[in-house]
Amino acid sequence: MITEEEKRKERDYLKTVLYILEKNLKKHKTKLDESNKYTNEQMKYMWQEKVSDEVELEMLADEIFNSQDLSESYEVNIAAEERMIESAYFARIDFDDGVSVEPVYIGIASLIDGNHFYVYDWRAPICSMFYDAELGDASYKLPDGTEIKGKIVLKRQYVIKGDEIKEIFDTELQIVDNILQKMLSGNASVKMKNIVKTIQKEQNKIIRNSDADVLVVQGPAGSGKTSVALHRIAYLLYSQRKNLNRSNVLIISPNDVFSSYISGVLPSIGEDNVYQTTYRDYMRSFASEFTIKGDMADIYECLYTENRSSVQFNSINLKFSSVYYHVMDRWLEKNRADLLGIADVVVDGNVIIGKEFLQKFAETLNRQTSIIEQADLINQKIISHLSIKLNKEPKVKAKIIKALKQRVENIRTRDLYRGLYEDEEVFVNEIETAYNELATPKAQRLTIKQLKEVFLYTKDLLKKNSMAYEDVMNFLLLKGRVRGFAPQTNIKHVVIDEAQDYTVLQYDLLSQMFPTAAFTILGDTNQAIMPAAHSASYETIQNILSSGKPFARAELTYLAKTYRSTYVINTFA
Repeated sequence: MITEEEKRKERDYLKTVLYILEKNLKKHKTKLDESNKYTNEQMKYMWQEKVSDEVELEMLADEIFNSQDLSESYEVNIAAEERMIESAYFARIDFDDGVSVEPVYIGIASLIDGNHFYVYDWRAPICSMFYDAELGDASYKLPDGTEIKGKIVLKRQYVIKGDEIKEIFDTELQIVDNILQKMLSGNASVKMKNIVKTIQKEQNKIIRNSDADVLVVQGPAGSGKTSVALHRIAYLLYSQRKNLNRSNVLIISPNDVFSSYISGVLPSIGEDNVYQTTYRDYMRSFASEFTIKGDMADIYECLYTENRSSVQFNSINLKFSSVYYHVMDRWLEKNRADLLGIADVVVDGNVIIGKEFLQKFAETLNRQTSIIEQADLINQKIISHLSIKLNKEPKVKAKIIKALKQRVENIRTRDLYRGLYEDEEVFVNEIETAYNELATPKAQRLTIKQLKEVFLYTKDLLKKNSMAYEDVMNFLLLKGRVRGFAPQTNIKHVVIDEAQDYTVLQYDLLSQMFPTAAFTILGDTNQAIMPAAHSASYETIQNILSSGKPFARAELTYLAKTYRSTYVINTFA
């Protein structure tokens, strides 16, 4: 039971916190104005004085960059302080470390005045005990791994609106049920809300997991997967701020509506938004050789509304499957020698470098590198031999070298992909061979007649320099292996939602494009809406995204509880 005297002390504390918040807010707004003014003055000076000296230009550019960086940090502080004025904090724990009892007030950001912490950011190590521990023995770890042990002697929660404490509870448990129920039963919104006040123990473990390089989260609808992922990003940006900033994080959403839905969460918990895109938009930018017909919405519509015998349905069924992924590998290998230019080098009717020699050399090359890189190495080998054999014929040598370089420049993934659709018999044989090699059940195979229909459907589009959406990922896979992937090393963490609807091929592309990034993967195998896709298993996902990363740590974790449904509803569904 909270006494009236305690309530008075709590009201006084809130007044103190609000006073400091308003003081800091005023200070940061003034500093922001000063920083923006300085930036404008420096840019105006550069423009009016037409600065051309390189040293001075570099100095001014550095000063402007630093000033803009300061302005951005002030804007983040201001946004957090304005939110905290609306609701200064939401919880408190009193921690006895054996020397003293420290009250720890928890909010969306830290509030410090002098050397005193008035409010701790919910992501601070000490705050983890609010989510994980009950009254009694508890501990938390500092960033350097030091464990601080003690006892929690008080856990308190608040509902604060401005300068008024609407509700206040003491509890032995992690989250008071009636606060959780109020949060969950609030009016629906077009924007997702943050869950910092109601993070559950199992969710907190995922949010604060800094060890896994590939973290896969499986959970039913309503288990908080997406919220947990966003709070995890906020936590990592806070705890790894020396090595990670918002420009290093990419969220790949299922669609634009979803991107809009989650856009307010990170700002509401003290962080700027990170990059967001859909898989469709990100990948289409790399397939500029063709006009892309349709998108994922069209794929879904076809799968669930079209006749299962339609050509488009069968095309999707085939091209989103592991069989077609296998076909791409086989097709590249089948054309490798031709792409690499492995043939006799002939001068005046004489073979000066034999095809067999080049073939043996090609077998020593790293197959993980691109065809272009391998072709360049073969050219270098040829040129080194020409330097000896055509030492006295520099013009002939120069002509051959020019032709070799031109041949590499003329390698086109577009032509390679079209090549699969030049001969109907070749196409059918390639698919049938893949079916047999993968022991594909008869029920999952297309008939010869259906394969021929898919062949003609695809060939007709490619002739018009167009491509069905189901072809895009396969084309990009070939393009990456032919020309090399352009690794996005600036991206250090990628979040993928609705993981159950991505294929092995799609994960392969992501792994190639973000070779140094960590991944947070969220999904529910029971919510898969693309039965034709033969989606990757979680084990396969972990293996693909960990490949090429020595000592990468992969982890699969489960969220078993749903907060917007019931056992009866789920059973009925």
